[in-house]
Amino acid sequence: MGTITPENQPNTAQPEDSKSEPAARQTESPRSDVKGRRSVRDYTHADIKPIMLRNRENGLKTTATAIYKYLQRQYGGCFEGQLRTTQRIVRELNAELDKEQAQRSESSDQSSSEIYIPQSYDPGAVAQLDCSNLASLGITIDGRPFQGKVFTFKPMYSKWIYASIVSGETAIEVFETIQDALWSLKGVPQLLRSDNGKALFQRKQIPTESYNDMCHHYGTPCSAINPGRPNENGGAETGNKTVKGLLRDRITTDRTPEFESEHALRDLLREVMDEYNSRIQSALKEERKHLKRLPSRRLEPYDQFERKVTKEGMIRYDGCQYSVPPDLHGSKAAIKIRRYADHLVIYNHDGEPAWRWPLASDATYQVDCRHVIHWLKKKPGAFQKCAYKDQLFPTARFRAAYQNLEQWYALEAVTSIYLAILDMTVGANPIRQNDDHLILEVDCALELLLEGKAKSFTAEDVARLVGTRKSPVAEPPSVCAQGLLTSEQCVDSEREMG
Repeated sequence: MGTITPENQPNTAQPEDSKSEPAARQTESPRSDVKGRRSVRDYTHADIKPIMLRNRENGLKTTATAIYKYLQRQYGGCFEGQLRTTQRIVRELNAELDKEQAQRSESSDQSSSEIYIPQSYDPGAVAQLDCSNLASLGITIDGRPFQGKVFTFKPMYSKWIYASIVSGETAIEVFETIQDALWSLKGVPQLLRSDNGKALFQRKQIPTESYNDMCHHYGTPCSAINPGRPNENGGAETGNKTVKGLLRDRITTDRTPEFESEHALRDLLREVMDEYNSRIQSALKEERKHLKRLPSRRLEPYDQFERKVTKEGMIRYDGCQYSVPPDLHGSKAAIKIRRYADHLVIYNHDGEPAWRWPLASDATYQVDCRHVIHWLKKKPGAFQKCAYKDQLFPTARFRAAYQNLEQWYALEAVTSIYLAILDMTVGANPIRQNDDHLILEVDCALELLLEGKAKSFTAEDVARLVGTRKSPVAEPPSVCAQGLLTSEQCVDSEREMG
């Protein structure tokens, strides 16, 4: 219900010049109700219009019921019984005011609309980039509507266009596509200009750390247009229209918008863009003369975000929980995470890389036993039902040793002995990603016991053998899914031990 302000009084006073019909009706004398109730009178648009205008100016919604009740309160019931009249007048006034507003907007657009001043660009000076939705083309992939977008990269001198299909606007995908465009262009423009997409810019047109790193790697600055001013990125906007127009023409003339796969759509886009760019080879040749040289290699793109460490000593990402080193346990401040194409890097509070995890495709947990052994020793009863128990066996020999212990001892003793063996993999120094020599030493000790076909052993037996083996293992131990060690790392570490 709209708010009626005190200034919104109905126009009950008779105007000096009252020749119009509404004003004449306004001066009609009050009439008496047949039942002797208070006098009432008919009222006109002029009584209600000031109220509606004031509330429109204040951005308030005005309803007929609100106005009717206001008039009843303000004038002691002289408008009693005229709710339907109020509703009719409000409908008519709304239509009238909407029409007036549309006419003012149209007049304003005609009189003060922006004019677009053609721009002239030097070769190699600026490249504009943007993403645009392809929904208007009605494309389907294997019978399902295609939800992807087209990314456009356009150097403004030559008007050469690099276009690529992207599934969204994630930082990694956008950075990969920008690099594809730069290497296809065979050089780097003096400036990269785009809109304020969240993959590239934070608030106040400040580039994200990952986008800033990429621009620094290629030796070129970046800039963003003013929010809400797409004309400032007009080159890329025009490029989007060009790309979609080329696709639409090819789809409507040579084939249907139905594709068997996204690969087929990419092939068609590559074909139409090659044909388009073939017409501007002379301008492109001149553009390339003024581009900066490409670096010796591409930059591995990443997306950066923050996560808080959970009470389980892990961070959550994309449906999986990843363990973190013990020095980050109990941290109240969020820690920095970088997501690359196939792995995550977890940073400590000093900004140094603390751990690297391969991205889990279908796993619920990614756990390094050394991250949690301290707490498992304090709570040994939690080991048997631990949700990530399968990941607490660093190598195949650890698992084989545990299975043998199950045959020799009661369950409580098995847990105690195995956790003591796991604890040997953690030294006095902080855990480091590639410092796996203790795991290898314990693994070698377990191998000696298992190959010797011992009838039983304890943690003390393993401890006596740790570090005694000097020659490399014939076949490096296999590694569990969490990826602590590769076969090559096992061999290299064993050689260092020897």
